[in-house]
Amino acid sequence: MGREKRIEYKGAIYHVISKTVSSENAFTGEKDYKHFIKLTCNAFSKYQAMLLSFALMKNHYHLLIKTEKANLSQIMHEINSKYAHHFNSVHIRKGHLFQDRYKSYVIADDEYFLNAFVYINLNPLEAQLVEQLEDYKWCSYRYFKDKNNAPKCLNFEEIYNLSGIEISRFTQFIMSKASVYEKYEQEINEHDSEKDIKKIREIFTKIQNKYGSIVKNRELKYLFVYALYHKKFRPADISLALEIPDFTVRRIKNKAEKRMASDTAFIEWFNEIDKQF
Repeated sequence: MGREKRIEYKGAIYHVISKTVSSENAFTGEKDYKHFIKLTCNAFSKYQAMLLSFALMKNHYHLLIKTEKANLSQIMHEINSKYAHHFNSVHIRKGHLFQDRYKSYVIADDEYFLNAFVYINLNPLEAQLVEQLEDYKWCSYRYFKDKNNAPKCLNFEEIYNLSGIEISRFTQFIMSKASVYEKYEQEINEHDSEKDIKKIREIFTKIQNKYGSIVKNRELKYLFVYALYHKKFRPADISLALEIPDFTVRRIKNKAEKRMASDTAFIEWFNEIDKQF
């Protein structure tokens, strides 16, 4: 069976993590780090993407990316394949450098974006690579204080647009949110937006085939959205899967919740829909 396609769409934001095979070091010195950043910026320019944060560690890296087109797979293939070719050539090495399947977490709401932003920038400090974050050259944190020397593809303006935080306050904000680190790390280890979005869409198709259009039938939409909440799917993932605004998802959920308190027919239909999961 082939692999499922990743969730890709125009304007999508991702936290990407790519790890090496067998935890082998991907960077052995300054030249390697610099070459990786150069390749990354070239790929982002070619594919019209924005770099919002990065942290290059010894055997893996983190990128916070916004794609203008639905092309994350192309971007990542270009970065990893070109860097692996360079690394193997320079260090007289053969074989794959990065694991074949990188992780990509869809950033579906403002809170998730800020948590990912903080987490990525705190990585070198949490890994005890430095005592002061600004001393680590291969993380975006340093360049929030040293903008003139930042990689050309690090998009300060878009970070501000998405966060509402002034550039001069980025480092202060990151350090003030250090408590987010462990919580976010646990979440990305336990939760996979891409899998949940695909699962929601599978169930959507199943229910439509059995009961008719969810889009056209308001009652069915209310029942379906409430059932998704009942099964602990996140509102942001429901929003992305169904392609409706997050505030609409929450409004539907609240209305359905009220009807569950008194509408017998609605309760009976909910129990029927709930069985389809």
